[in-house]
Amino acid sequence: MVGTIGVAGSQARKRGHLARWWWRLGFTHLVGAMVGGGLLGVILSFVGALLASSGLLRIPVLPLAGTLLVLAVADLVGIPAKHLSRARQVPLSWKHVLPAPMSASVYGLTLGIGVLSTVYFWSLYALLLSILAVGDVVIGVLAGMAFGAGRVLPVVASAFIDADPVMERWLQRAQQMPVLARLPSAIGTAATAAGLIGGIS
Repeated sequence: MVGTIGVAGSQARKRGHLARWWWRLGFTHLVGAMVGGGLLGVILSFVGALLASSGLLRIPVLPLAGTLLVLAVADLVGIPAKHLSRARQVPLSWKHVLPAPMSASVYGLTLGIGVLSTVYFWSLYALLLSILAVGDVVIGVLAGMAFGAGRVLPVVASAFIDADPVMERWLQRAQQMPVLARLPSAIGTAATAAGLIGGIS
């Protein structure tokens, strides 16, 4: 997506058309991702509430928090999570068959749902498990929308950032230290676990 929507934004900024790009592609991409994440949150929280009310699923908080901490460690040490998700990214061909705003929103929707594309970090699965266990639609929607927005914000933000030599050198150095990419996911998962533990203490 950086190579399509992000590059289009960078080109629009250089030509002085950034506002037009934002409303046609950037904004629709972001909204699509938030809708996708919110939809995922609604479905999971509804299923979790249904299973809990029927007595089929009632996940104790401490085992859930322990599981999330294990997932945080898995992220930190670099155990990939990609085999649990669809082993491909969204098709680039969509941009050739759909109008630009529609393809941007569909790209965002797919990325926001998460499980429809490759996800390398365990934080998504920690989020899914937490939404399912809590079973609250409002929390599920908000958490899902936050995930969707977080997934596409780097793409949208790339249109506003000049690829200066200092930034390129920093990115190359970061790519040589993959722990820097895994660290935010591990911190987020651990923070969720800590919040669950703190909620019952």
